[in-house]
Amino acid sequence: MATNHHPIAQFIKLCLLALMVVTALLVSMITGTLGKWYLIWLLGTPLCCLVAGAGAILFDTQVEAGRRGMLASDPAFTRED
Repeated sequence: MATNHHPIAQFIKLCLLALMVVTALLVSMITGTLGKWYLIWLLGTPLCCLVAGAGAILFDTQVEAGRRGMLASDPAFTRED
């Protein structure tokens, strides 16, 4: 299904993309060889926090299951084929 966009809207999108490219180039020129380290910090720090949060949630779930007696080591949860 083809949609017809207004030429002005397409031009504005093109200008925004060009501005993003120019901004990225300027940032890479300013940071030089340290740019990759800044990128790692920007991407890695939130990812590390998400992984730590997921681990805390899993740990809390296991503690709750232990309190309720629903651990995998419980004979009620073992499979006997």
